[in-house]
Amino acid sequence: MKSVVGINIKVEGIHNFPQVEEVFGKEVNYLKYDHRHLFGIQAEYEVTDLDREVEFIMMSHEVKKYLTENYWSTAHQCCYFGAMSCEMIAKELMDRFGFSMVKVDEDGENYARLTREGGENLLKGEENL
Repeated sequence: MKSVVGINIKVEGIHNFPQVEEVFGKEVNYLKYDHRHLFGIQAEYEVTDLDREVEFIMMSHEVKKYLTENYWSTAHQCCYFGAMSCEMIAKELMDRFGFSMVKVDEDGENYARLTREGGENLLKGEENL
């Protein structure tokens, strides 16, 4: 049996894709400009104890705090991710928190999902949780 705990949070943010036209052509060239999304972040952490080693409420607080501390834009009054894709945001969160899976969606529509190979967890900053 495999057991995971997970979080689902929403983060208002702005990003862009400067090379979109070179990569995908004119159809979506508007993505090169800053545009706003309500990013949905779903993340999972594998646990071995059915009484959970990680408190998911505290984990969601830590992820929100991390994003605010690193990406908050006073000018935009939300997170500013620059040229980061959903995949890049997911990878950063996976690396920082040791999640086994991270999914980042744009407005509940399209998404990127990363899964750690072998299910290994590398929870970082666990002493803060």
